[in-house]
Amino acid sequence: MSQYVNIEGLILAAKKRLDLQEAPGSTRAGWLMITALLIESWDIYSMAFIIYVLKDIYHPSSWLLGFTAAGTQFGAIIGAMLGGWLTDRFGRRKIFLASMLLFAVFAILQGLAPNIFWLAIIRCFAGIPVGADVANGFTYIMEVMPKGKREVMANRWQFMFSLGIIAAILLVTVLVALGVEKDHFWRIVLAVPAIPAFLLLLMRRELPETPVWFVERGRFVEARRITATIMGGCLTICCPSIMLPLNRRASVKRSGICSAAVSRAVPRSLAGYPARFSRLKITPSPSTYR
Repeated sequence: MSQYVNIEGLILAAKKRLDLQEAPGSTRAGWLMITALLIESWDIYSMAFIIYVLKDIYHPSSWLLGFTAAGTQFGAIIGAMLGGWLTDRFGRRKIFLASMLLFAVFAILQGLAPNIFWLAIIRCFAGIPVGADVANGFTYIMEVMPKGKREVMANRWQFMFSLGIIAAILLVTVLVALGVEKDHFWRIVLAVPAIPAFLLLLMRRELPETPVWFVERGRFVEARRITATIMGGCLTICCPSIMLPLNRRASVKRSGICSAAVSRAVPRSLAGYPARFSRLKITPSPSTYR
């Protein structure tokens, strides 16, 4: 008689196990995610300190001036809507690296804008990686930090936003004290956030993909390897302790999850059978991991 593996239960059990203990590197990963909010708030609130300079130099209409100031927030709405789909489609790691790279590039382009019209357009595009990074960053925190710790880390976003505003104020104060010309003044204020963005990008390169993303796609071997790396070897996502009993039949289709039928008892560890399980076609519903 065929026996079944409840993939939905396996995934939920894996997440439960991850909640029981804190990974050595998970706190650092959480800080690297929310630090992006500092840089992004720096860029967003910098406009409050340079808008009078743009008005004096370019004499724009009130509509154009307001749109320039709000351009990043407009793009962030689009980025937030796309961010969830992109991070599920391509992976958390690819998106948080790409979003920070794009943010740094657009920050530099803002400083090189030939006029306020192009500045408004660039700021709209700059907001897209901002929104995507926020959506992806919080997803990463929820998947690599244990329950109780991740909520605390996520609540620190307001602290990071405040630091970003303070950083913008300090930069503006220094430039005003140095008597920088107006045309150079606003360009420096908008372009300088590219420096910490590139530094954060370099630090984020060390972060791996989340095990949950691999498990969602049935790539248990990669999930096992990444979990061992994150947890310092103290947890394996495919260890016997999270395998469900195989004597209970699982529904073939439930909430969009396809259970895998095997002709004989599934080994207690998936590590020795990568070929067998790499062929499983598993399409879990996103709600399973929320």
